Amino acid sequence: MLDRNIVLGVCSVIAKPTVSIIKAERYSLGYRVKLSIVFRSNGGRLQALHRCFLQNNIQSKYKTSESKNRQRPILTISKSDDINRFLQTYDMSSVSFDNNWDVFKEVKDIIDTNRHKTMDGLDEILELKGYLI
Repeated sequence: MLDRNIVLGVCSVIAKPTVSIIKAERYSLGYRVKLSIVFRSNGGRLQALHRCFLQNNIQSKYKTSESKNRQRPILTISKSDDINRFLQTYDMSSVSFDNNWDVFKEVKDIIDTNRHKTMDGLDEILELKGYLI
């Protein structure tokens, strides 16, 4: 198992928090907000992170190629509980060079309190999403 500080250092460089707003007719507002944490690097490093996350009960998905056009390995954490475990285990805002993790946590708080199901909450998420790099 990798040391927590090593994983934190690697994640500070290759982890990217993403907020996706997807059109979905079955939701009352017509949109769905999806959070995920994406890691792009070489396959060996991503597999080591995947094993380390499993040992910390964080489920992640490893793919050898992201898509047909982008033939690079990718590791994704997308379930809400797993994102919570990741953020509790690794304090990314303490090692991040930008404010992406702070914005990501704010969006996560909006979703956790179900404010994303209102028009005001969706507007707030769209405003915060503009700050993500």
